[in-house]
Amino acid sequence: MDFCRAKVILIGLFSVLSISLSAYDDSPKCFQHLQRNFFQQSTVAEALSLHNAPQSQWFVIGSELENRNRYIPRRMKQQAKRMRRSPLENPFQPEGALELFRQVLWEEFVEVMKKYDGANQRNWRDIFSLIYQSESERINFCIGIE
Repeated sequence: MDFCRAKVILIGLFSVLSISLSAYDDSPKCFQHLQRNFFQQSTVAEALSLHNAPQSQWFVIGSELENRNRYIPRRMKQQAKRMRRSPLENPFQPEGALELFRQVLWEEFVEVMKKYDGANQRNWRDIFSLIYQSESERINFCIGIE
């Protein structure tokens, strides 16, 4: 094999390797854990109780949201792919990832609330904010935002 041909092959291999390395999820492990475990039954029930949601729905809504935790990482990746630059890929972009995370959480929350509490939409943003605030310190510490 001549030198030029070997050089072309090496450049091609390097290009493939660098592309594959730049397209992986570079988010911190704690952020990945938060994506899979954000909605907690007790936190959801507390937020619902503070906004006079019917007590009979606390458990059902909390359980549904807790079950939906497993879809959040996939939904994050799908929405990140549609962005011009994914905040999850190398290099990880904390502010963009946080904005995307909050949007995906809100979408999951709204889908569940429509199913169980469609008549009381006025309080949804406040309820969601309480749930999010309960985890905000942990989220910010995890991704390095103060």
